[in-house]
Amino acid sequence: MIRRFVAVATIFAIAGCGSDGASSAPTRSSNSSARRPALTYAAYAWNADDVVSRWRAGTVWNLAASLHVNDFMLGFTDADIAKYSKTTGTAQMNAMIADGARHGVAFELLLGDPSWIVPSGIPSLERIFHRLRAVNFDAVNLDLEPNELSGTPIKTAVMDVVAAMKRYVAVSPWPVTLDANWIYMNDGNTFNGGYCYPCGLEAAGVKRIALMVYISDPKTVYAISSPILKRYSSFTFTIGQSVEPPSVLPKRDSYWHDGSTAFFGQMQKLDANMRARTNYAGVDVQSLQYLETMPS
Repeated sequence: MIRRFVAVATIFAIAGCGSDGASSAPTRSSNSSARRPALTYAAYAWNADDVVSRWRAGTVWNLAASLHVNDFMLGFTDADIAKYSKTTGTAQMNAMIADGARHGVAFELLLGDPSWIVPSGIPSLERIFHRLRAVNFDAVNLDLEPNELSGTPIKTAVMDVVAAMKRYVAVSPWPVTLDANWIYMNDGNTFNGGYCYPCGLEAAGVKRIALMVYISDPKTVYAISSPILKRYSSFTFTIGQSVEPPSVLPKRDSYWHDGSTAFFGQMQKLDANMRARTNYAGVDVQSLQYLETMPS
């Protein structure tokens, strides 16, 4: 299910509603429509409790509207897993997710630890899935990056990701998205040791890829992304973009220096070009924290 193209106007129209207010279900835009909804993003929200606190305070919908966000990917720590796997925590999270559905906003589970890539770590993530199975997340996003396996040859690492994803897709209670740096999404070159990473992921049953193209030039991002989407049409892709500050990423990789207004305009252009690809599902922003605090 693709949820990225919910109109910002829908979020603004209901941002002032309380948690008991009802609204019509969000609709997906058409690539051929002359009246496209305004662009909205999915945002990596690594502090899940911060988002929950804003929901309890009644401010999260205004936040979503002001930042053009219609999908919060909630980063869970060990403490969050313990908290929200309990009956009271599950009920609270499910109440927020249900409220989000009424407001046209999705909530995904976000998990990432390189130890879950190697065979010995797979049971650990499977246990987390089992503990949180009663939470009605719209999806789970797995930030499993092969280059983070220190001391492991890249070919071994990408093959380990493929083997792990086969297990995770099979057991996950929710649709699974895998984060993947664009440099690995090819038939096989020096970046992945000659192994066809996307071929392996397809065979493993992966359907959704968050393609990380952290380059602060929409024309270059399009030039890189469009051929990948065309070549690997079995996947649904979102395009990851960064607004992290210079202390985290250099200027060439992040839009932080452009400011939020210019960033939104740049993403509108990228989005308009990418929509020609039917397996394009929108823009992911790293991260909510920086999207909220970047200069205007």
